[in-house]
Amino acid sequence: MRAAAAALALLVLTAQGAAAEGTPTTSTETSTSLPAAPPEASPKPRKADPDIGKCVKRTREDQRNCLRAATERCRTTFEAGLPECYGSNAECARACIGDQTRCREEPSVDQDGCKLACGSDQKVENQKCRVEPDPKACQTTAKVKALKCNQKCAIDAAPALQACMRKFDDCLVACNKGRPAKASE
Repeated sequence: MRAAAAALALLVLTAQGAAAEGTPTTSTETSTSLPAAPPEASPKPRKADPDIGKCVKRTREDQRNCLRAATERCRTTFEAGLPECYGSNAECARACIGDQTRCREEPSVDQDGCKLACGSDQKVENQKCRVEPDPKACQTTAKVKALKCNQKCAIDAAPALQACMRKFDDCLVACNKGRPAKASE
């Protein structure tokens, strides 16, 4: 019964569509032909446009670069403005900033190197995915693996970076109390 109702509804919609398009219909004409596909049917799936993919990739890279630049601008503003907060003991705060920069250097370089290795591994995995029966599933697995790798890089670097922040905070507290900053250890 539902099939008959659906067919009737489709016939009415087709007739209305033909009338709306300017196809002449008269009361004596009857149409028994149905369209090749129902009007709701989606068109054949198109292949992805590689230009769109390249554009999205370029735009995402632009966003990452923008965020890096903004972070660097904020850091520079912070480092320039912080010593002013300490008035006559501004040199002490500058020394703390220098110590923190040196302290963060090694763990940051290690973390960046680790993340580069994760990205390289993902590219190798994606190359292998081209011959897999289900390349999308393979690429998804590679992406998840790379994400976990990047998270591990951050987790591994976190203790050293947190230690640098604690030293920096302790140094600034010492500057606030009017004592000169200790030389970096």
